[in-house]
Amino acid sequence: MQILVLLTVLFIEIPIPTAIALFWIQQLAMERVNSELYYQNCHIMKENERLRKKAQLLNQENQALLSQLKQKLSNANNNNNNIADNYGDPSTILDLTVGSTSSSLQKKPSTSRN
Repeated sequence: MQILVLLTVLFIEIPIPTAIALFWIQQLAMERVNSELYYQNCHIMKENERLRKKAQLLNQENQALLSQLKQKLSNANNNNNNIADNYGDPSTILDLTVGSTSSSLQKKPSTSRN
């Protein structure tokens, strides 16, 4: 004996087999779960886009800071090279006087004999 479930459509009760009724109940439940997952996915995609934009801005900032750091290091290396060049020059002497206001590197007067 088959149990019938009454399905009300437009206020008309229609008897249907239980298996079909369970199928429709499962379908409705799946649609509800699917809708919830769809909205969660939309939220995740929106958050992902926000984080992607933030990452791009941070990357641009990092690139700018790296460029500034390279420029400062380049300037410091140039200054060090200039000092090293002067140290390598035998006519250069260091001014080690305490409290001296003159430059730290001075040239000896050249004594060339020609």
